[in-house]
Amino acid sequence: MNDIRISGSGSVGGGEYENVKISGSGRVDGDISCIIFSASGSAKINGNTVCDSFSASGSTHVCGSIECRGELHVSGSTKADGDIKADSVHISGSCSVSKSLNARNMHISGMMSVGENCCATEASVSGGLSVKGDFSAEKVRLSGQSDIRGLLNAEEVEIILQKGCGCSQIGSVGGGSVKVAHQMSGGFNLLSLFRSKSASGLKTSSIEADKVELEYTEAETVRAIGAVIGKGCKIGTVEYSGTLTVDEDAIVGNIVKTE
Repeated sequence: MNDIRISGSGSVGGGEYENVKISGSGRVDGDISCIIFSASGSAKINGNTVCDSFSASGSTHVCGSIECRGELHVSGSTKADGDIKADSVHISGSCSVSKSLNARNMHISGMMSVGENCCATEASVSGGLSVKGDFSAEKVRLSGQSDIRGLLNAEEVEIILQKGCGCSQIGSVGGGSVKVAHQMSGGFNLLSLFRSKSASGLKTSSIEADKVELEYTEAETVRAIGAVIGKGCKIGTVEYSGTLTVDEDAIVGNIVKTE
């Protein structure tokens, strides 16, 4: 298999290649399959991309889906009109996918937008995340600003509300354990430059888990075996079957002890 190298301006047809490297302005017409895909300039793929390694530090537009058997790394701006499927996803720039995102490990310190559902084994988000569908994983840690329209479902959910990052919104939350904690101060966060005067908090319709620990959370319903409703919370109804602790600074409308 041959290599593709575009360092100026050019275009090639789709096909199977060893390595594809675009450092200028390049276009690929058709589906492409390669071992290494690397773009540091402006790249447009008029088709699907299948590779072992995907790296984009410039502006990349894939007019189809991306399937990466290894690590997908975006430090620039990448858009996929289809799905993204990868073993590992690292986003320190800006990435948007029109359909679904599926990865074993996910690390997002930049901005990620998902048009449909998001699925991962383990996910860590310290930047901005927007998911129009559901987000499912085994372990999720969110410490930036998140907008998840559907259900966030994981065995372990940890949400860190950072000062200056604004309010996160999630349709509903479910899992084995759910912890929402407020962090008064921390290191530099890109979101704080734009939302330094915004109050941080979580808004959701419902939270259901075996163990729930909440701070600065607004929810209509919380269901758990054991629940700790901490400071800054506004909860419509809490249903619990084990233990319940309510902070004096929290507001709870109804408390129901279930069998």
